Amino acid sequence: MTTHADGGAPVLPALLRAARGAYSRAIHTQLVAAGFEDLPRNGPFVLGGMANRGGSAADLIRTLGVTKQAASQLVDTLVLRGYLERQVDADDRRRMVIGLTERGRAAAGAVRHGVEAVDAQLARRISPAELAGMRAGLLALAQIADRMQAADGGAGLALADDDPLAVAVTAALHAGDVAGVGRLLAEHPGLATGRVVSGGGRAGERTLLHVLADHPGHRPRAAELVALLRAAGADLDAPFVGAHAETALHWAASNDDVDLVDALLDAGANIEAPGAVIGGGTPLADATAFGQWQAADRLVRRGARTNLFQEAAMGLMDRLEARLAATPGPDAEALTHALWGACHGGRREAADALLARGADVNWVGWDEKTPVDVAERAGAGELAAWLRERGGRSATELR
Repeated sequence: MTTHADGGAPVLPALLRAARGAYSRAIHTQLVAAGFEDLPRNGPFVLGGMANRGGSAADLIRTLGVTKQAASQLVDTLVLRGYLERQVDADDRRRMVIGLTERGRAAAGAVRHGVEAVDAQLARRISPAELAGMRAGLLALAQIADRMQAADGGAGLALADDDPLAVAVTAALHAGDVAGVGRLLAEHPGLATGRVVSGGGRAGERTLLHVLADHPGHRPRAAELVALLRAAGADLDAPFVGAHAETALHWAASNDDVDLVDALLDAGANIEAPGAVIGGGTPLADATAFGQWQAADRLVRRGARTNLFQEAAMGLMDRLEARLAATPGPDAEALTHALWGACHGGRREAADALLARGADVNWVGWDEKTPVDVAERAGAGELAAWLRERGGRSATELR
């Protein structure tokens, strides 16, 4: 093959082209020997990644850069041929998850054997240091390709959370380094609309606004950073991609970060954006569920719509009493849930109104706690004692 430039060392493009078939041929040989000839193109990558590296089918297919239609067809084919199966999510029965079947795990084992066969040959030909250098070089090439694609097509970058650029922009955002963030945005087209991709316990994709809003929040110069990112093209309402679909405003509300709540709303963020981990609700749902009362109050003052639970938890008596007086009024289950919320927020007046309408004082609700339990957790000892006078008990006492 013609791989030399000016009679010197082999040029990288030619080497990459010549080498790319090594793994695919070895994997194909193993799959055929094991009886998996019907595995479609890109199937080995998906199955191997799920079984051997812990990736999800959706995340792995996304890295292929195919259309949504092609991705859906690939999953359907893998399901029909018995490699994958769709199941109801045990943690959220509204969602379906895709998992490996026994056949899929067996095929992934054949993929792994093919990879190991080539790895073994490499280990005999080059030193560990040379192999590490090769990996680093290929990773750098992949990152260059991502950034060139983003610059050409206006697409956002996808950066691993340990990528030097991801590390740099995260540090600048958390430090409130407006000039530093501005410089990185100028140097890297696609960064403002890009995502930081994490694995493990934090698996998912965050926008730079999510990075800014991430726990514990309360970053310096938040309003300036939000304005800078918005001017650079960031989507204020872009959802997290992963186990939920929360926006940066959800995260600001969950951290009681009033300054960031204001900054995002001033810039145009949707105060009613769905996607919360709490029932797929709005930022106010997160703020009330997590007891972030300053953020909850600010959201309401700025126009957030409320429901019965939130009105009880925040002690918004005018709204609560109007809802209770309406015809038809809330049903028994809604009243009981609202009582739990009132006690979660330490709101005796709201609790009194709800008990008077028949709410169950001993309902064991979220976190396996009763109204007495959540009142005590909220530090509302007088409310807990008042509930006990009316028959309230802890979940432990009810067992």
